[in-house]
Amino acid sequence: MNANSTNPRFSLFDELDRGLNHLVSEVLNQDVRKGNVPLLTVFELDNAYVVECDLPGVKLEDISLLVEDGVLQISGERAAPDGDETHVTLDERTYGMFSRKLKL
Repeated sequence: MNANSTNPRFSLFDELDRGLNHLVSEVLNQDVRKGNVPLLTVFELDNAYVVECDLPGVKLEDISLLVEDGVLQISGERAAPDGDETHVTLDERTYGMFSRKLKL
């Protein structure tokens, strides 16, 4: 940004806002890419909202749902596979605890 710019479309505050939005977006997306935040799809029916959550490989008994103060929390644990892992060539999945909150 040119400090001497007279173009009203660009201001220091606009630049700061864009920078902060980019930073927050990168941090949130990085958590999703790491796999510790399950991906959601939320859609609306005539009389309800439906929340779908991607949790491949997670057993139903390892998932916890809690609604408190208008916030849905989905949490649980993805267990690491049993067995000899010396033959694994590539494993991009993450294992361990996960949690996701959604304001209703």
